Amino acid sequence: MLWRPRRPFTVLFCCLLAATLVRPLVAYHDVGHVVFASVMLVFFLAAIRVLCHTAWQRWAACVLGLAWIAARIPELLQKASDGPLQVVGRLAEIAFLGLIVTLLIAAILRKHTVTLDNILGAFAGYLLIALIWGIAYSLVELAHAGSFHVHDALQAEFESPARRDWLLNYFSCSTLMTVGYGDITPVHPTARTLAMIEAMTGQIYLAVLVAVLVGIRVSQHFVHHREAK
Repeated sequence: MLWRPRRPFTVLFCCLLAATLVRPLVAYHDVGHVVFASVMLVFFLAAIRVLCHTAWQRWAACVLGLAWIAARIPELLQKASDGPLQVVGRLAEIAFLGLIVTLLIAAILRKHTVTLDNILGAFAGYLLIALIWGIAYSLVELAHAGSFHVHDALQAEFESPARRDWLLNYFSCSTLMTVGYGDITPVHPTARTLAMIEAMTGQIYLAVLVAVLVGIRVSQHFVHHREAK
């Protein structure tokens, strides 16, 4: 039997947190792509092991994940890849992460108890949403160069593909949390629409998931109180 972690959601959260922390540190180095891809590969394997319980889920995750990895190989080898290959890779990445976040949220909602593992799973879903939108912003920029107005201090970084991905991920996190520093601004209609939908998604996600977890916790309390009598 294959190994299965005792706290599966915690494993996913730690992988995503590591990727979030590692990416800005390595974005300015030549091996940055490789390091970030290695962390995401660990997440890819862990997500399939933890969340994919049926054959169709495993097949879908493997096909989408391998398509994403294959399309990113030229980039990891520091070789220029053409536009269509980049688009395919990012679309496959969005589809894979979208499948994973859907399975993750469904798994959390099926739980009947509130544990630290479940709470970290909810955080993992939040990080995944930010990552998905960051990739979507990269696609918009690939399709329509100049879709984002960037502060002069960030202009040089934004012109580098590797650093641009990190900056758009940073913009995605800021938008999801409705912080809005103003150093990166969507100016293309598609980019503005995505930003608006992401801001609403972040608020709905927190409101619904917190309500569900609180409801489960209240139910736990009543069950324990009834058993204690």
